[in-house]
Amino acid sequence: MQPDEVNYITGCIQSMPSDGLMVEWGSGGSSVKWLETMTGDQQLVSIEHNPSWHMKVSEYVNTRPELNARFTYMFKPELFGYEHGYAQIAEEHPFGLDDYMWPSHPRIKLSDGDVYLVDGIARGATALLVKLLSSKEDPVIFIHDYYGGRENWYSWATKHFHRVEKVGHTLARLYK
Repeated sequence: MQPDEVNYITGCIQSMPSDGLMVEWGSGGSSVKWLETMTGDQQLVSIEHNPSWHMKVSEYVNTRPELNARFTYMFKPELFGYEHGYAQIAEEHPFGLDDYMWPSHPRIKLSDGDVYLVDGIARGATALLVKLLSSKEDPVIFIHDYYGGRENWYSWATKHFHRVEKVGHTLARLYK
């Protein structure tokens, strides 16, 4: 993720209510940045399908209890042995992602999110689910890697949004 995109997203986090909720699909170093930006009772829910990324982020966040307290991390692996891969059209297929795309949690309602970052696999389908299931009138919704032809991978879903605005080199904001 580019620095201008990180700054844009951290600005959105800073604008959330003191008890705001951010939900992201796909995790990594940026997840730590979101946690470090949060204040008050703000929370981050991160949903990851890749066991390597899940382990890396878990290990790091577990060494920082001040971050861990505001972090809910869900590991939702691909089902049925389907390998989605990365940077290829197959990553967009929602097959085997039943629990990944919109998992339930006993304490947190994903539909109450203020900011959503779709940066994992099956981005088009996940972004459309956010639009359909989010309870806020106009939450901040991002889709990452929206460049170099990949925006065509998501076009079937993004055409159902009121507006799509590029806000960085590879980041687009979707308006419900």
